[in-house]
Amino acid sequence: AGDEVSSSWVGLVRGVEGQMGAHLKATAVRRQDQEQPAFVAVVEIEVAIDSPQRTGDARRARQRYERLVDSAQEGIWEVDTSGITVFANWRMGEILGCEVGDLIGRSMFDFFDPELAGVVQAQFAVLADGKTDRFDARCRRVDGSTVWLMASAIPLFDEDGIWTGAAATAMDITERRAQEE
Repeated sequence: AGDEVSSSWVGLVRGVEGQMGAHLKATAVRRQDQEQPAFVAVVEIEVAIDSPQRTGDARRARQRYERLVDSAQEGIWEVDTSGITVFANWRMGEILGCEVGDLIGRSMFDFFDPELAGVVQAQFAVLADGKTDRFDARCRRVDGSTVWLMASAIPLFDEDGIWTGAAATAMDITERRAQEE
């Protein structure tokens, strides 16, 4: 209905010994693949009962990481085990012709050429097996135009070794492909 669908809450609590604790963030993202308005709640929870010094160090490290990602000229795209986008940088949005917020909550498979669906699924399965993958892929921008990506993808695992998704860096090689053809 045109309403704002993104919101967040951040809070700190004190642990039993006075240390700073939980950081919580929740964001609602409108699902694009639904006829009726439907929302997915993306929740990030970080609990670290620790000293204020370490909390500050972690915050500075996160800020350095975000500056590095934002300065990258390559697209950076992270998806969960279903291929749903959980993170992307500004360049990935630019390559696909949309804002970063338009990528969050959308399936990566929405952007790959439908003729390559089987190939893309097979490449994604390789990541689930713990292997890395490098590939060129024909994709579709939001406006329907074609963009060629040269991508390098890695699997992501949690502390227990459980597969949580994949991250990829991508470069727009559309002009190079046109010259080669």
